[in-house]
Amino acid sequence: MKRPSKIKLMSEQESMLDRYLNYLHYNMGFKRATLQNKRQHLGLLYSVHGGEILWISDYNTIHGLILRAAERGCRKPWDRNTTHKCFCYMKDYYWWANTVANVVPHNPMANGFKYRKAPRKEPVVLRKELWTKLWASPFMTVRDIAIHILFEATGVRKAELVSLNVGDCDFRSGARMIHVKCGKRDKFRWIPINKRYSMYMRIYLNFLKEQGLAGPEMPLFPREDGKRLSGNRVHRMIRERGLELGIRAFPHAKRHGYITERLEDGMPIEAVREAAGHANISQTADYTHLAKEHLKKELDRVSA
Repeated sequence: MKRPSKIKLMSEQESMLDRYLNYLHYNMGFKRATLQNKRQHLGLLYSVHGGEILWISDYNTIHGLILRAAERGCRKPWDRNTTHKCFCYMKDYYWWANTVANVVPHNPMANGFKYRKAPRKEPVVLRKELWTKLWASPFMTVRDIAIHILFEATGVRKAELVSLNVGDCDFRSGARMIHVKCGKRDKFRWIPINKRYSMYMRIYLNFLKEQGLAGPEMPLFPREDGKRLSGNRVHRMIRERGLELGIRAFPHAKRHGYITERLEDGMPIEAVREAAGHANISQTADYTHLAKEHLKKELDRVSA
């Protein structure tokens, strides 16, 4: 699908969008990436609407507007879930315009909308035996092996891994901890790792010292020029390595596997929630995909 031409908005439209996004940023604490996504989609809807202030009085017109925007296209392929996201953006925008800014007489989407998201797909779960195959290669660099090992040892998110600094690894006095900043709520947590993985990480840290890249504020996983590695490059590296071995692999699949395996090992779900950085246990439960053998074993245990 072709990318749309650069969206040109009238000054009144720009002003309205800026007011709305400033409210989300300063009052609601939305992050910049989320605000950019909202600006992109709402700006596209502005332009499709025909150059007027984004005020549409009835739901049916909004429905047609979003479908026309889907025909025009976006940077990424416009699917059913993107259409649903646009309805959510419009509903939130009109709530703000009506109740906070008082620039529209009513919210045409106050009663909700009929469009629904596509059914969730079955997530990919990468367990330890498959993940180990990805990095068990003599041709991989020390850095890439360390990335795979840290994913396996902690189950962190991709954005959390690339944001780590050398000083976030604490191996002093027998400690085996990784200090992780949560990518979703700007909070920190300590994740312990076992002796085997800590040995691998010590070797990697010694390698960084030899290269002069072991300052506490330096990135734990630098690029060839010393700058911080991007999350997209990590994703691409793992995916391509999986394709070589015939394995569908990406970082979040390992996160599913990590949480599942910790629960199968008997770790309390509260401890798993803390290690995973989830806000509540229900999120952790969504990541759980217990093996049939484990479920059968537990059923036999409680039924004995």
